[in-house]
Amino acid sequence: HRCDHLHEPQRFALMCALAREHFGARDRLVRRALVALVARLSEFDKAAFASGPISELFPFVLNVVKAHNTPEARAHAFEAAGEIALAVGARAMAPYLPELLG
Repeated sequence: HRCDHLHEPQRFALMCALAREHFGARDRLVRRALVALVARLSEFDKAAFASGPISELFPFVLNVVKAHNTPEARAHAFEAAGEIALAVGARAMAPYLPELLG
């Protein structure tokens, strides 16, 4: 697998940090890539993502779902939220569901 190196804790943490650094980007393609990256990160190390980075990274996805973005951007973010939910499970997603579905 091309991304097996992400399973190394240091690299996983680095990728999470790099994603956070770019959350302020205004370019729609960069934001779309970040939404996809957050979903991929949740799948690479489910337990680690659920126990830490979810609280810092998932609000970005929520913001894209809730903000005044294009319907396509919101749909992409909502799909990513579903992928994240499947990766980390109900317990880790519970705090975010009211805002996501509200």
